[in-house]
Amino acid sequence: MKSIKKTALIISFMLSVNYFAVNAAADETEDQSIPAVNEKISDEIVSGSGFDAETLDEVVSGVGFFLNTEDHIPYLKTDDYNNFCPKVFTTRAEAAEMLYTLLKDKSTAVTAINFPDVDSEMFYAEAISTVASKGIMLGRDDGLFHPDDYIKRGEFASIVNKLANLPEGFAKFEDIEDGYWAYGDISAVVDAGYMRGYEDGTFRPRKNITRAETAVVMNKLLKREPDREAVYSDDILIMPDVEEELWAFPDIVEATTAHEYSISNGKEVWTSHSADKLNKDYGFALIGDNLFYINDDTKQYIRNRTLGNFIFDNNGRYTTGSKELDNYLNNIVEKIINPGMTKEQMLYAAYEYIKNNFKYQKGNIYSNGSSGWDVAEAEKIFTKGKGNCYSFAAGFTHLSRKFGYDAVPIAGQTTSASGGLTPHGWTEIVIDGNLYIFDPELAMANGYNLFKKTYSNAAVKYYK
Repeated sequence: MKSIKKTALIISFMLSVNYFAVNAAADETEDQSIPAVNEKISDEIVSGSGFDAETLDEVVSGVGFFLNTEDHIPYLKTDDYNNFCPKVFTTRAEAAEMLYTLLKDKSTAVTAINFPDVDSEMFYAEAISTVASKGIMLGRDDGLFHPDDYIKRGEFASIVNKLANLPEGFAKFEDIEDGYWAYGDISAVVDAGYMRGYEDGTFRPRKNITRAETAVVMNKLLKREPDREAVYSDDILIMPDVEEELWAFPDIVEATTAHEYSISNGKEVWTSHSADKLNKDYGFALIGDNLFYINDDTKQYIRNRTLGNFIFDNNGRYTTGSKELDNYLNNIVEKIINPGMTKEQMLYAAYEYIKNNFKYQKGNIYSNGSSGWDVAEAEKIFTKGKGNCYSFAAGFTHLSRKFGYDAVPIAGQTTSASGGLTPHGWTEIVIDGNLYIFDPELAMANGYNLFKKTYSNAAVKYYK
């Protein structure tokens, strides 16, 4: 896993740095508008199967010949920040490594199979050689393994059937012709309930399978049914890119968390689980377009807590309390941040964005020292594309908080062109123990440099 260096109390920056996310933006040529049926029934294990209970027990025994179905070990990886990348496609190398992790017998009883395109120094080399030797995964017709290629749904069905040795199935799909190489495998795994088709009557065998879908299918195959109470407990380490509301969340936690369990009334009940910790310095961490905070004592992301002006929700993400404003801020972060930027460069990018992308419009005036107006004013400027000084200040305040700055919007006064005082809004931030002001609206209007100025060296006078 790759990682980004982070200094204590200094915000980290991370954009798709894990090995399985390098090609996250791979093209998907098939229509994605119709949701997979299995997303709607992911809490089912094998219900609706075309097989009876006795046959399914035999299937699990077949899987158990190859794979460890007794010990609930993690078999899918997360990166250094515990990102799972649920929408990223599973590669052939990753699938081999997953299966190797689960194998009961990791020895190669026959001559090891090596592929010209699999470097022996790569982390997945032994896994590929072993699963190929056991006939679970094979190379392609060209004699290569193609470790970086994505697994197709048809290919994954074939792997599942090799492990389960299922009886003949009868499921049919309008997009699979009788002569398709994986036709029998797909029919069998669908009848067994391990994979599902789509609502339009297709299976889409050439569609890449995602990591979330992989977790769901493998848990069904291994008869690992997530304990709903345990996977939603607060001591489960937050995955920054997997919200608890995600359809596959329980299966992802099941696949990534080591745990002991018992069976009660036919259901899995966790009796204990590993308390995973982050090997990271404490402080703010910007992951993707969301801000998190790592607790120094627990080495976990905090959740459902307030730190200064920062509110962290149940998924550990900083929130303004307004979903609309959160969405605006996330979209802006994606636009203005680039890998390698320092924390202050992010702050300057936020200042320049607010200064250069919005127009002035008269609006509400707030009395000196007043508070509670910032969320509404920030929503106004991002919605309308214009606002007054309070709107500019609010927009910048909330955008700068996304980078770990405890910014405060100020309602006060400043000197006018005539020499008198006029109501005005700006932002204060304490950086390294020093108080600075930021005024993107006045900078836009008059061309002043009002980024990170003290009250004594600003181009205008401010009064609180």
